[in-house]
Amino acid sequence: SLRLSKTSYFPRLYRAAFLVGGKRLFYITSPLAMVRPAHLMCPFQSVSCCFVPGCGATMTSPSGVIVSPGHPNTYPHGANCTWFISVAPGNLIRLTFDSFNLEYHSNCNFDYVEDGGYENSPLIGRWCGTSRPPVLVSHSNRFWVRFRTDSSVTRRGFTAHWDGCGGSMTSASGGFSSPGYPLPYHPNAECYWSIRTSPGSKLLLSFSDFHLETSSSCNFDYLAVYDGDSSSATQLAQLCGSQPPSPIGSSSNQLYVKLRTDSSVSAGGFLAKPQDGSRTCVCVSDCSGIRIENQHRGELESLNFPNEYPHNSLCSWTVLASSGNNISYSFSAFELEGSPGYCPQDYVKVRSTTSSAFTLVFRSDGSVTRLGFQMIALSFCLSTLGICPVCSSAGCGGELHGPAGFFNSPGYPDKYPENRECVWYIRTAASSSITITIYEFDVEFHPNCNYDVLEVFGGPDLQAPQLAKLCTTTSNPMQISSTGNTVTVRFTSDVYISGRGFNASWAEVPGGTTSLKTADKELFLSIHSPSYPSNYPHNVDCSWVISVDPSHRVLFNFSDLDIEFHSNCTWDYVAVYDGPSMSSPPLARICGTTLPPAITSTSNTIYVRFRSDSTRNHRGFRKFTRYTSSQKTLSGVQTGMKMCSQRRTG
Repeated sequence: SLRLSKTSYFPRLYRAAFLVGGKRLFYITSPLAMVRPAHLMCPFQSVSCCFVPGCGATMTSPSGVIVSPGHPNTYPHGANCTWFISVAPGNLIRLTFDSFNLEYHSNCNFDYVEDGGYENSPLIGRWCGTSRPPVLVSHSNRFWVRFRTDSSVTRRGFTAHWDGCGGSMTSASGGFSSPGYPLPYHPNAECYWSIRTSPGSKLLLSFSDFHLETSSSCNFDYLAVYDGDSSSATQLAQLCGSQPPSPIGSSSNQLYVKLRTDSSVSAGGFLAKPQDGSRTCVCVSDCSGIRIENQHRGELESLNFPNEYPHNSLCSWTVLASSGNNISYSFSAFELEGSPGYCPQDYVKVRSTTSSAFTLVFRSDGSVTRLGFQMIALSFCLSTLGICPVCSSAGCGGELHGPAGFFNSPGYPDKYPENRECVWYIRTAASSSITITIYEFDVEFHPNCNYDVLEVFGGPDLQAPQLAKLCTTTSNPMQISSTGNTVTVRFTSDVYISGRGFNASWAEVPGGTTSLKTADKELFLSIHSPSYPSNYPHNVDCSWVISVDPSHRVLFNFSDLDIEFHSNCTWDYVAVYDGPSMSSPPLARICGTTLPPAITSTSNTIYVRFRSDSTRNHRGFRKFTRYTSSQKTLSGVQTGMKMCSQRRTG
């Protein structure tokens, strides 16, 4: 928030106050010539002050305000405003309309507000009239709001605010907290977290800090934990107060957490951390012959640890790593009767026949007991080829970070297991995109991919636009590229036929690249200017070559265009050529803000070039490419030769 001082100057036309969650909010909707926003001060203790863009913006703060232009006066004719909201990965966005007054039409064709997760994803809804829209919750960490008006009736418009909270995460994601933590959470908040770990494992949710409004039945502000993937699952706890709760364990590989707050008292919130809580639990009378297979990490403990073990115990554990992996182990605690080198009474014996398996035996006699032991065992890759692991990962899914890496189906190069679902969440540096290369692909075939399938989504979760859906065996490398720095990959197998699976890598690519979606008869591509939807940089020179199957043509449609205007488009522009290079016949040279008609090539290859000069920069462009085949399925696509450089000036 920004604060206002008594000496700050701003036009009276652009200031107003309204209520958000029972709190008076003061905002400014016009850029100020006399005062920099960073220097604004606010002496009012009961008032929150912030600078609000008048007509569209890209916003990345964890909370904020959206106001129609001119509010609380009437909005202008012919407005076309789009707000792009992005919060931290793993969070969701909750949008609440505080006031709403637009021209009414039964289909909302005159003046309206519409919302969605991505510009090319299905609309969440379109609203007009005087009834406030419902509270909207995004499916990912991105959200957009568009406001359009016609040339006739105008009204006061709307005010809305958003908070970023909740989301999908795994046990490897780290902790999560209430919105604004360690500051007090917001009133009237509702956040949801869906937490997963690998299939076959369980979750343990622990709290390091906890302060929610206290009530006898936790009906005011509370945190509810459910044993499954939604609030319809069995509720494990409904929590409030100021004491950190005891750890909460799941019975499966999923937990669902809901935070709900009312409009009155706020407190400091909470900080929680999910962990992989899977372990083998055995009765004291039955601790022999235990077999543990294909785990990344595990702990073996003497009975009753960290309390004293019982007399006359005889326990054995056999631990096996997955194919191609070794096992390392170490003791984090050890206290048994006896002395080093002489263990006639109580002892631990480790036998290892191979580097990927060992058996541990623990025996105690009938006399002295001690605290016992705790062993930590880790599975790691047997060998590598450069930075490429030769063996397979023992797990199934997970979070992958960094500029490059490798992942594969469970058990690869052996056959993958039946009835398995694995989800990988891949993230690279901000302002980059991701290219996934699949080197080998062998799964059970179905014409609609209903049996075993690999899916790629262009975003942080499974609600993002689908880039690929694959179920056809091939030994030729395939590449799939995203437009942003997050990709989600899901591999699913049924209970019948299994293949070798797949072996894949990911690589970080600077700037925006193309994304593709394959279907039975069509192919869709999307390209955009660097940093879109933020302003593109100065002195950029980017080019794309897009090739489709022979005997097909390429159809171009712009979905957004905002490039510095010149009558001959000589400053900043997009140029499209009917062939593989700039020497091919030109199809169009485009600038300004007016969307051009569709552009169609005469061959199967086009060349696209985007240039900017050293003066003004704008939002840029986004466009979609399509080609259709009425006779054959797609066999090959090249979206390569995308290059960007920044030219020197002077």
